[in-house]
Amino acid sequence: GSFFDRGVSLFLFMLYSLPVFWVGTLCLMLFTNNEYGMDWFDGTWSSNLPANAGFWAIFWDTANQLVLPILCLSYGSFAYLARQMRGGMLDVFDKLFIQTARAKGLKERTVIWKHGLRNALFPIITIFASVFPRAIAGSVVLEYIFNIPGMGWETLEAISEKDWPVVFAILLLGAVLTMVGILIADILYALADPRISYKK
Repeated sequence: GSFFDRGVSLFLFMLYSLPVFWVGTLCLMLFTNNEYGMDWFDGTWSSNLPANAGFWAIFWDTANQLVLPILCLSYGSFAYLARQMRGGMLDVFDKLFIQTARAKGLKERTVIWKHGLRNALFPIITIFASVFPRAIAGSVVLEYIFNIPGMGWETLEAISEKDWPVVFAILLLGAVLTMVGILIADILYALADPRISYKK
């Protein structure tokens, strides 16, 4: 309820509500244009490197083109996860074990990081299970704005051209990654809470 808490909450709400196509277009206008003095990144997916370019030259050229799309893909998820983490921490702070830890005279930092954070991670771990399929899903809007030959655009083209083997392969890959994400989330549950055990 402090001023900092209210300010951060307002900022996260604003960040979460910004439409991705608007932010992508704005980034393309501001950070790839000499007119605004911020020609820091390449605007669209293209490469002028020779065919025999070295690994690091290709790496830095690709990384430069991926900064803005990754920023546009991740800001909404960051705001959502931060709000979930805040809610989880506030819920944990009302528990008796937190009051007991404070009554024992532990430092506030120890109470927050050792006792509070580990128990507030469960909603974040649950959300983590959906990260893997989203990693390959792509975003058709951002791929169109930044001219990226990504999975979202590939899926849309495969559906429009009725290329069903490609569609089935992408769906199968998404299903496998979903199962992997759920498995990793279950393992992280046991690491976050010692009371959870998968042994009989």
